[in-house]
Amino acid sequence: MTAYDTKNKSFSQDNGTKIYLTEDNFVDLLAKLIRANFEGIQTAKILRSLFGYGGDGYPSDRYNPAPSVLHHPQTALHDPIYWNMIQSFLKYFDEFSKTLEPYNFSKYQSGEFNIIDRTFTKITTYYEFYQFNIGKIFNSDNYDLRSSSLTYAARQKRLKHTPFSFSFKIEAKSNKTSLIKLYLGPQCNDVNCFDKFSRFFELDSFTYELDEGLNIVRWSPESTTKFSFDDLFNLELKSVRKSKYCFYKFSENMIIPKALEQGLNLTLFILVTPIDENSDFHNLSNPLGFPFHRKSSINNFTDFNNYKFYNITIYHKENSKHANGYFSSHLN
Repeated sequence: MTAYDTKNKSFSQDNGTKIYLTEDNFVDLLAKLIRANFEGIQTAKILRSLFGYGGDGYPSDRYNPAPSVLHHPQTALHDPIYWNMIQSFLKYFDEFSKTLEPYNFSKYQSGEFNIIDRTFTKITTYYEFYQFNIGKIFNSDNYDLRSSSLTYAARQKRLKHTPFSFSFKIEAKSNKTSLIKLYLGPQCNDVNCFDKFSRFFELDSFTYELDEGLNIVRWSPESTTKFSFDDLFNLELKSVRKSKYCFYKFSENMIIPKALEQGLNLTLFILVTPIDENSDFHNLSNPLGFPFHRKSSINNFTDFNNYKFYNITIYHKENSKHANGYFSSHLN
């Protein structure tokens, strides 16, 4: 068992070891406690059985059954139960972070980089028809169906967005390895954006070799390895795309929220910070979600240009054609 001491903000394990929560480790330790990693594989599997696998007959050995719908991003992200679970877990992190003093973001402001300009392509969301083969559901008893020349498929209406890219003109004072972070959040301005830290989500975080002088940094969902693309399995597509599907990565079609026909105003955040032996990013060990992992304080907004908030507008285009199928209006 693991006991939590609220007064000293520490965990006590069976062997008497005390582990103290700090502003640097609380995200990792709370996550381990929730996932029951302190007590090994068997306990973790029993707890996980409550969230999708079901409790009856769940194997307690080291082997896993097939994941449930709550473990597939394509289905979990559409399920209100999944988001309620995530919200219930996040409250533990939020409540603990409120006991901490705001961290000083000013130490990450740098005069080595200057974000001069940017160019964004238009982003439009829409619903596409996605049809995938379900022929493998037929077992050996249904030989006639398995050997049929017909293709059995399921069809759904799925949120999608047009291809887009961001381009930034960045001036560097010297050749330097940098960490670039991109976030998307609600509409705000420089003064109050950090007050809405919990509503920003990370698009990408990557290292980039900046040369002395002007640099053009381009980013698009296709240029990163962070996302999964499953277009290859869509029988509705006329063209064939390269397979970039990965079960363990976030679905690329879900990174942009559904917009409005008249436009949905959002904010794009970019941070460029040096990576060297004297920085917190030397081993890329900055907290998960940094710099929006918790409340921060900033002494000066105007004297540094290595981070920017840009207001952007995305649009939605309705598709009135239902082709060969009917879909509920509630999907829109």
